[in-house]
Amino acid sequence: LTVGKMLAEVLRVQGKIETAQIPARCGELLDLVGLGRAFLDRKPRSMSGGQCQRAGIARALAVDPKLIIADECVAALDVTIQAQIVELFRELVERMSLTLIFIAHDLAIVRNLCQRVVVMHRGVIVEEGRSEEVFSRPKHAYTAALIAAVPHIDPDKPLLAPSKMATPQADGVAN
Repeated sequence: LTVGKMLAEVLRVQGKIETAQIPARCGELLDLVGLGRAFLDRKPRSMSGGQCQRAGIARALAVDPKLIIADECVAALDVTIQAQIVELFRELVERMSLTLIFIAHDLAIVRNLCQRVVVMHRGVIVEEGRSEEVFSRPKHAYTAALIAAVPHIDPDKPLLAPSKMATPQADGVAN
């Protein structure tokens, strides 16, 4: 199916707009997520990962949600595209008064995007609070360990060169 047909199906099943308005609404949704109407006739297999994510977001928006649950939606994307998708979510939340539940293992993105954070360990909520508070003053040991595990690069310190002793050889045997 093309992106346009996928969006049209959601709109048709939802039944909130007349059939004659569906093509125009599909175009509006693609414009809203930054793809544009040229993507109406594209098939997902011909699109990049970031474009597919945007099409998926358009599909979610087709039902006029108050809440979107985004589960690891940027994990497989390169950093530049991740930033674009995060910025898109930020804009949509503000413009459409959406609530976004953003599930991710990338704490830098969570800290940058989310106002509130919930930390789970083995399926149990161990901490929740305002993002800046959780990141700057974690109350639970697991939260503190997660934050401590995030690598930090200090631009004022030189990076250490890898040890020559740990350099693998072509045959897979290290020196």
